[in-house]
This record gives sequence, structure tokens and C-alpha cells, in this order.
Amino acid sequence: MKRFSFLSAAAILAVLSPGAAPVAASAQSVAIRPAQVQADMHHVEPAHTQVGFSLLHLGSIYYAGVFSGVSGTLVLDPATPSAATLNVTIPIASVRTTSTKAGR
Repeated sequence: MKRFSFLSAAAILAVLSPGAAPVAASAQSVAIRPAQVQADMHHVEPAHTQVGFSLLHLGSIYYAGVFSGVSGTLVLDPATPSAATLNVTIPIASVRTTSTKAGR
């Protein structure tokens, strides 16, 4: 069982996809060689994973927020990248926003 970040999963899938463009992780580039990727089931660590979002409310106010406690799995075999599966669970009740009213 391997543990990884969601961003790592996206980078791996992007690299293994035909015609993939380089993947950027925040301000860092992620370089993964397909030959180094091992077939396995990888698990998202809920304590280290958040999903962020932002939205424009009624065309005038921006809200931002995060969901925490995100969990999931990536099943990956570099020999058959098209068969890769990524399952992610985002607990809605974990939402935190920049607005006290929007996070209710």
C-alpha cells in the first residue's frame, strides 16, 4: 500500500496519458518517468489532503473554501494507463469558507 498526495496522482495520470503536457505543482514542476511508476493501489491520506475552491456569488463577491478529510484511491498499472481508476471521497460537512454565512 502506497500513500501519495492527490496532486501526485494527477501528475502520474497526466504523464502516462498520450500527448500529455507538463504538469505543474504549485510553483514546482513535477517530473515523473513512466518507467519508474509501479503498478499498485495508492491511497490518499485524509490528514494531509484538502480540496480548495472559489466561486463568484451573484457576480459581486468571491468566496473561497476548502474541504478537509478527503480520502480516495488510485489504481494504476503503467502497462495499461487507460485502465487507471481514481476514486475520491470529499466529506461535504468538512467545508470551511471565508464567509461565516456561506459555511453553514
